[in-house]
Amino acid sequence: VCEQDVLGAHLPPSRRGLWGAIRAFASVRVQVGAMAVATAAAVCDYVTEHAAAGRDSDLIATRARIAAAERLLLMAAAAVDRDEGRGQLSALAKVTATRLAIDVTTGLPARLGRGALLDHPLLEKWRRDAAGFEFMEGTTAMQLLHVADGALRDPRNRGPADQPAQRDGAAA
Repeated sequence: VCEQDVLGAHLPPSRRGLWGAIRAFASVRVQVGAMAVATAAAVCDYVTEHAAAGRDSDLIATRARIAAAERLLLMAAAAVDRDEGRGQLSALAKVTATRLAIDVTTGLPARLGRGALLDHPLLEKWRRDAAGFEFMEGTTAMQLLHVADGALRDPRNRGPADQPAQRDGAAA
């Protein structure tokens, strides 16, 4: 293979390989999160359009959760664009968005009555999509381990108990 045909050949060695993969993972997490939030919003809109009036408090709460997840995704996307951190924010945004999509697709269709998933096949499709988001780009457990690892490695999170012990009465 010619040198100019090697992917990433234009990058310095420190920016190839695992660094590039980690950066790609952070970007894809935001994309999966965006799909999850869009799915939750679509279900909310669909149920609002097809449900009988009443019990709007759950729809208002759902719309607030959707708006909060959108803001978190925008913050994560901006952090990815600025190449900040190791992707903990994008992992947290993906977990939040996925949980939202699962909650909305399993909860809101009940407003349309029993058999809603049979009567409204699109809702059943969105429910399957939401379950799939959990496995795209790592499960919630893996994402939370990544977030916890980042928090433990961040020197700003170290308290006095994490400082090395003083020996033989040495001054601090």
